[in-house]
Amino acid sequence: MPLARTLFESWQVHDHHLFFGERRMLTILIVDDSKSARMALESVLSAYGKCRMVKNGREAVDCVESALKKGRRYDLIMMDIEMPEMDGHTAVKAIRNLMEAHQVPPEKYPRVIMVSSMKDSHNIMKAQFEDPVDIYITKPFQEQTIVEALTNLELIDTPWAEDECIKC
Repeated sequence: MPLARTLFESWQVHDHHLFFGERRMLTILIVDDSKSARMALESVLSAYGKCRMVKNGREAVDCVESALKKGRRYDLIMMDIEMPEMDGHTAVKAIRNLMEAHQVPPEKYPRVIMVSSMKDSHNIMKAQFEDPVDIYITKPFQEQTIVEALTNLELIDTPWAEDECIKC
């Protein structure tokens, strides 16, 4: 128990962001109707922040709205496409509308990664150009794919990001 208490005491909040020591922790919303997919994403993403998991787009919109009303926001949303109640395409648009309604500057919008087993060009193009999402990843995914996506979105630094560059 002393270790758990020490770890808990290491978490700090500054300007609505979580920190673990010097490292900023992300606030992540995982949206998928498949429990196994949610658990797989959480197992990868929990190393980078605090994860909240919901089963459909309607619950995702409600979570984002609740956070905004409390002056908080999500850094990252991992969104499935096909879900009951509200699909991922509709949820992303509703979340963008909420951000606009709460006058959140576009640079503070959550980054959205669409994660789906749908590999057809129609859904990929719709996600990239109509919704818009930042990255589209197909299931099944590898942990390295998620880490690369987070790095490309500049949400995390990887140990090799700068240190291993060859200097000319």
